[in-house]
Amino acid sequence: MTDYLAATLEIKSLGADASGEFEGYGAVFHTTDFVGDRILPGAFADSLAERKALGRQVPMHLNHGLPELGGVRGVGVWRSMTEDENGLRVVGKISGMNTDAGRLLYERVKDGAIGGLSIGFKVRGNGATYGRNPGEPKRTIKSAALGEVSLVDDPCNAFARVDNIKSRLASGDPPSLREMEELLREAPFHLSRSQAVAFAGGGYRSLLTRESRGEAKSLPTRAALDDLATTLNGFSLPSFR
Repeated sequence: MTDYLAATLEIKSLGADASGEFEGYGAVFHTTDFVGDRILPGAFADSLAERKALGRQVPMHLNHGLPELGGVRGVGVWRSMTEDENGLRVVGKISGMNTDAGRLLYERVKDGAIGGLSIGFKVRGNGATYGRNPGEPKRTIKSAALGEVSLVDDPCNAFARVDNIKSRLASGDPPSLREMEELLREAPFHLSRSQAVAFAGGGYRSLLTRESRGEAKSLPTRAALDDLATTLNGFSLPSFR
């Protein structure tokens, strides 16, 4: 499962209009975002080193390439991506500046219509700690596998993955048990592993078993899927003792 973390696009400089170049920060360290995530320095170091060793660039998308959000994949290239004292500093170039689409995207970045950057990533094993006390970040990320950095029109796109899961539930094609566990551990739920396993391993496991046996094709099951999709919009669990 891919998680998203969004930040206001902090443009430090722009190249000549014909170049399509810009730079800013894809993530800022030591700040807590609106869903309670905080990223620590060094979180992307291993991922960036691994990609460099393999000769693989981090993709640049618009709105994570998700069609339902007006997304487009591969709208440009990241020429540089490094961690500094502030965060993940990126230098990029929008592709197709000799086309109307490329020039329009660049103008939207310049005038703020495209007002944010958002990273798609997966937390590595033991790569996050979870806050338990008031005032603490819900999740502090110390190691993440970076998948892509997107230009976004609204930093609220951190909820895009949850919307996709809810859409799958409502359509009758629910995520697997493992996917559900991972979903519940990520934004915006931030459940502990034991909480996620307890929730997913209860009624949700039973629902998947019935579905696989062909016993869950009735209208009541469709209603149950719809109810679960609605519940995911604002579900919270008490702490397990």
